[in-house]
Amino acid sequence: MNTRKLEFWILLADLVWIVLAFLSADLLRYGLTWSWGERLAIRALLPFVIATCGCWVALSLV
Repeated sequence: MNTRKLEFWILLADLVWIVLAFLSADLLRYGLTWSWGERLAIRALLPFVIATCGCWVALSLV
């Protein structure tokens, strides 16, 4: 396995970890209930997850 492929797989694992951490934090905060207000709260945080993933990709390219 060459270095470039390894870097790609590490980046992919990091991005998956970011999404899993977001979903786990949401599960710990709200539990398994899904009311309308809780869905709105989750949607309000999605730009932060997207920005985090974007920053992580940008930093990995440096």
